[in-house]
Amino acid sequence: MHQTRLLPLLFLLTFTAVVSAGGFLSDSWRGEWLDPPAKDRPLQIVHGGIPMSQIEARLTFLRDQCGLGGIVCNCRRDGYLETDDCWNQLVETVATAKKLGLRVWIYDEDGYPSPAAGGLTLKGHPEFEAQELVYDAQNPDEPFTVRDCYEFTHATNNYCALRRYPNVLDGAAMERFLDVTHRAYAQHLTAAGCWDVVEAFFTDEPSTNGVNTGVIPNLVVRTEDEPNPEKKNLPMVIWSRDFPRVYQEMYGEDLLSVRKSLFTGDAPEDKKVRRQFWSMVSALYTQNFMGKIRKWCAENGKCSSGHALHEEALVYHVPCYGNVFVGTNTMHIAGMDFLSSSPQAAMRGWRTATYPASSNIMNGNRLMMTEISDHSERMSLKQNAPVENMQFAAAWQAALGCTEFTLYYSVEARGPEVHKAYCTYVGRLNAVLREAQIVKRALLYYPARDLQEEYKPIAERLDTNSQSDRMKQIIGSYYTHGQFLAEHQIPFMAADDQMLKSAKITKDASGKATLQIGNQSTIETVLIPSGVALPQETAAFLAEFKKAGGTVIDENSLHLLETLPTPLTAQTGETKTVLLGEFARDGKTVYVLCNSSTDSDFAGTLSVSRETKSCAILNPLTGEIQTVPVADGKIFVQLKKIQCLIFVCNTNE
Repeated sequence: MHQTRLLPLLFLLTFTAVVSAGGFLSDSWRGEWLDPPAKDRPLQIVHGGIPMSQIEARLTFLRDQCGLGGIVCNCRRDGYLETDDCWNQLVETVATAKKLGLRVWIYDEDGYPSPAAGGLTLKGHPEFEAQELVYDAQNPDEPFTVRDCYEFTHATNNYCALRRYPNVLDGAAMERFLDVTHRAYAQHLTAAGCWDVVEAFFTDEPSTNGVNTGVIPNLVVRTEDEPNPEKKNLPMVIWSRDFPRVYQEMYGEDLLSVRKSLFTGDAPEDKKVRRQFWSMVSALYTQNFMGKIRKWCAENGKCSSGHALHEEALVYHVPCYGNVFVGTNTMHIAGMDFLSSSPQAAMRGWRTATYPASSNIMNGNRLMMTEISDHSERMSLKQNAPVENMQFAAAWQAALGCTEFTLYYSVEARGPEVHKAYCTYVGRLNAVLREAQIVKRALLYYPARDLQEEYKPIAERLDTNSQSDRMKQIIGSYYTHGQFLAEHQIPFMAADDQMLKSAKITKDASGKATLQIGNQSTIETVLIPSGVALPQETAAFLAEFKKAGGTVIDENSLHLLETLPTPLTAQTGETKTVLLGEFARDGKTVYVLCNSSTDSDFAGTLSVSRETKSCAILNPLTGEIQTVPVADGKIFVQLKKIQCLIFVCNTNE
């Protein structure tokens, strides 16, 4: 926990103002708001190891001068997971963090993407390398070849290293990964008496690897495995020696005789083969990779966390994992990354944050990880994001559910004072939101089956334009619906047909039909992207929901979008620049409003329950709490450019 310090006069004056302004807020809310503890503060990602003689000084500096709550660490690259020096340094870092009251997460890779284990997963085990099935239409005699899945993929196009990648669908390969990483960390840290401080393992950008992700311009990184310049670039799908057997067991059909359908064909039978194949990939990804990590972590009292590759791009979901939810639904702390701190990025941030937030809803979890940085600004603009942009990026991600902020922001590039201001800002957000339940009002149907049916691999870098008209229609409609909801302040989740199987039709207090799914019972509207063919069971369920009075919007009822109730109206500025997150805590409704405009302030009215008696506005930048009047369920809202405010509504006298 954050160390207790003597409160200066300013702190006491602020505390007095807070108590009088937000009298209905509990002591725990106010206390953490004024002095956020370690659990509410960000964790700095620390790669490369800290020299032994500097560990305590460095971690003390990160805690006291920089305001951090913990670290995400791993064994250093030199001797990664193999030498005594590597392990001694790691153990000393974790033991010192424990002594200083800092939180600890373990990053499970040397760089990224997981789970290569710095090359150790494949060391002595070449049979564990990822394989691909390629299709060469110019070779009609032998068009199919199974070969190593390395060139043209994310394994050769990342900012860390060119390194061969293991087969994440092979259970034996993933047991090897657990042996050299998770089990080794547990052994060394248990022996040193500091295993207990480790909270979670961070798995970074895993995928099946079987897709061309494109060449990164001017890329200069270390090369551990030389790519083959003579290798022919061909359409690929991920492959495993077990696929024919597993496909036969799952579907009672021969995969090899229909494998051409994975690459071409638009007949119903072709689409069926593709849907079945990618559903099989999803099942194996869960069973042999993410499920193994989750199971091991649970058995050892830790949480599994991390984020997937290209979760923001719908077109990549099928080749990377079959279905995005097979990863996020399996993690204890589902996560995302967002490598831009540009305020304008906030209104498209739902494309990344929706999946881990929805998984948490389904699993009844609250904690959600984000890997956050200003990588995009540093690469394109050659400059660091200013602190106000960093803080706003944290605000909109918190509004969409994030609680665990793991940082690639450089302390040295900004100075400790700036870093501390950022960490205090995040701490205040979490002081209110980390213990709150996220609330969603709408559900956007995630069209996993349809994407699986339509996806056809290409040799070149994958993009939406390479796909069928139907797939482009589905993706375009999906993004349009999500953007509409975001710009109209309607908080929403996503769910596929499998997740909807657990949903139930309920009635709210007014008798209106809602969906209960996961820990949500507030879903009033379901949106179906155009071009989607719902499974019969899903279609029947949504028809029943509609008959009960719920709202279902599909390509035949798009006019209903304009009738959806929105909580925010504008007097100055535009609502389309304002992101809203809704939460519930201790019988109170909490709204997080973020104005992403860099040009215009916003003023308008927020509609809340008519039973609301009072409202406190909390400013995470200044720490101020102000009580404002509520008139007939309306609250006047003023937001400056790139500003976030938290509105806590109380229905008790």
